[in-house]
Amino acid sequence: MIYAIDANSLNHTHAVFNASMLKVLTNVYPEDQIVFYSESDHQDRVKDFLGGQEKVRLQFFPIRKKTVRNDKIGKIIKTTRNTVSDLLLFIRIFANANKSKTGKVFVFKAHPVSLLMIKYLKKVYKNTEIMLVMHGEIEFIYSADNSWERKMGSIYKRLIETHAKNLRYILLNKISKKRLVQDGHLYSEEVIEIDHPYPYSDRPHAPLHTAPSPVNIGQVGSLATRKNAHLVYKLAEMLSKEIADGLLRFVTIGPIDKDAQPYKNDLVEDFISENPSEYISRETFTSETQKIDYAVFFYEPHQFIFRASGSIMDVIDFVRPIVALQHPFFDYLSSEVGNIGFLCKDLEEMASIVARIAHRDPAVVGQYDEQCANLDKFKRMHSAEHIAVDFKKQANIGVY
Repeated sequence: MIYAIDANSLNHTHAVFNASMLKVLTNVYPEDQIVFYSESDHQDRVKDFLGGQEKVRLQFFPIRKKTVRNDKIGKIIKTTRNTVSDLLLFIRIFANANKSKTGKVFVFKAHPVSLLMIKYLKKVYKNTEIMLVMHGEIEFIYSADNSWERKMGSIYKRLIETHAKNLRYILLNKISKKRLVQDGHLYSEEVIEIDHPYPYSDRPHAPLHTAPSPVNIGQVGSLATRKNAHLVYKLAEMLSKEIADGLLRFVTIGPIDKDAQPYKNDLVEDFISENPSEYISRETFTSETQKIDYAVFFYEPHQFIFRASGSIMDVIDFVRPIVALQHPFFDYLSSEVGNIGFLCKDLEEMASIVARIAHRDPAVVGQYDEQCANLDKFKRMHSAEHIAVDFKKQANIGVY
């Protein structure tokens, strides 16, 4: 029996990832029954991304919905109740897995308290195999912008450096394991690194918009300063003449975080409601992302090393070439499939490339079809079936 748990995600949060990871597990363990525990509304969202055959393979067990309280006493009561509820859930699942001898537990998301529970329970259930997905929380160990993040970094550092038998971590990219092992936070045998699973579609790539239509440049996903995404407004300012001449159109497709709102200008269109921080509908996201020709990213080299970017996965799925600042993850993508877009040393070089795109410079736009073909190749190389093969190879590493 395979037990998969996400006791923290509500509604749409992580639904795409959880569905994709369940697809991987159905391929890794084709003969085993797989049970998924999560809040019921979240399970409904996960099912939206699963096929009929996969739903047959899976059992869905809803857990108690987390309460939401805003008053101080209410928050204390809520936290206490949720902690006790999570602990009882983990005890029940760990005990069931331990009884079966071959049971395995996958925790799809764990906050520090959950991770602490797991560490203590491992003292009792030493032989039960636990695999814990890390979504980037450990990035705080290396990069913290405020006291809360520094505190979280310290907590995660202590927790992951407290090693336990038969406990492994699943990292969702191929660029962070080396650093964590090299710096002594984890042993190599404790880590399984896979590419972020994603329910890639079969949609063909669209041709580049031809003149007189403008070239559409999109910032995809939430616009936040932690992603340097606010630089899209600066980039648009640098290309204001091309925008005014109808050669370029800039859009941001997703919510705009509060910290980025002061940077807004009229050169970048958006699709937000009265509350800019609210997520846009999936329908709007899909229709507007289909209209863009290129996607822009502004991550600095130290950002998003320990977390996967769902926005990049979305852009790959829509097969849109990338114009970005140089970053290890884009280097990895290029090493896998070749030319995926333009990786620039600074914002000035990005502006130069986008200006050449706007003027349809053949040396630049002539690469469009090749870039799209390579992104499509990446999709085919990273299906759930292919990731499952990679996972199985690593999971066969001997118990340490």
